[in-house]
Amino acid sequence: MNMNEILEDFDVLVRIGSEWFLLNQVGPISGDDFPVIVSDDDGEQFEYDMADIDEIDTPIGMDSGVFGVA
Repeated sequence: MNMNEILEDFDVLVRIGSEWFLLNQVGPISGDDFPVIVSDDDGEQFEYDMADIDEIDTPIGMDSGVFGVA
């Protein structure tokens, strides 16, 4: 199972700066870029880099070792 399939089943929140977003999609990795697609409470989507993520909040019972922060 790849990361994007996991994200379909679990609500993973990420903090970028002082705001929390729902993590919708990761990758593909290309060169030095590791893009992530996140959305806010209004459903508006934004693209960041994995290195921009300051904190990850995974659901209880999910192995947080699956997530690595660059």
